[in-house]
Amino acid sequence: MGGNPQRHIRSGPIAHPWAYCCQHDSHSHASLCFPQRRPEARVASALNELGRIAQQQGKLDDAEADFHRMADIYRSVYAGKHYYIGIAESNLADVYVEKRNY
Repeated sequence: MGGNPQRHIRSGPIAHPWAYCCQHDSHSHASLCFPQRRPEARVASALNELGRIAQQQGKLDDAEADFHRMADIYRSVYAGKHYYIGIAESNLADVYVEKRNY
């Protein structure tokens, strides 16, 4: 029964619900295959919301700091390769435009 777990989907119980995404056997599997579940990614998501609120309230320095931190976290979590990083950079660019910091 070795090999690809997808070939044996109906042949027995599956040990982990994420058994189909890759071949990791470690306890850190969820962090490797689903980095959005890492606490750091949740913090970055919260910073996005806080940054947007600060921006709407005209607190552009606070929004800039939040979006910078958000981008740094996403770069770390996603190893520099994810569209969330682009969202953070876009939010930061919006702040720069509002501050007329071209």
